[in-house]
Amino acid sequence: SNPAPVGSEVSVNNMTFTLLEAVRPADEIVAEGNMFNPTPEEGSEYVLVRLSIRCDRGPDATCRPAVFEFSIVDSGGLVHDPSIMTSGVPGLLEFDEMFGGATKTGGLIFEVPEDDAGLVLIYEPLLSTTKTYLVIP
Repeated sequence: SNPAPVGSEVSVNNMTFTLLEAVRPADEIVAEGNMFNPTPEEGSEYVLVRLSIRCDRGPDATCRPAVFEFSIVDSGGLVHDPSIMTSGVPGLLEFDEMFGGATKTGGLIFEVPEDDAGLVLIYEPLLSTTKTYLVIP
């Protein structure tokens, strides 16, 4: 009910997340990435969410965010997982291990209802009941 606005830093699970921007529709970006990428279903569009993730642990400790820990909830309350069937799109987040102090920036692609103005990005760490919510413009 009170998601963090775009550009604000949200800290959870020893990481700080910043939602930098959302590109929508991102259908053309996905299509240009690979001619075999699926087109969105009727009434849907792709959104490309760009994030910055910083590992807030000490220099000898690591963080490892995972793609399946992210989702989007639409204004109707339906949850959408990242589109993992798309390839070739430049600048997507790479979910590798990162040491304390490191920052990575990149995008995630979701298929969402067209023109839905109530999208919220959710980060839910594995084996945790904590959820973090960020507004998608």
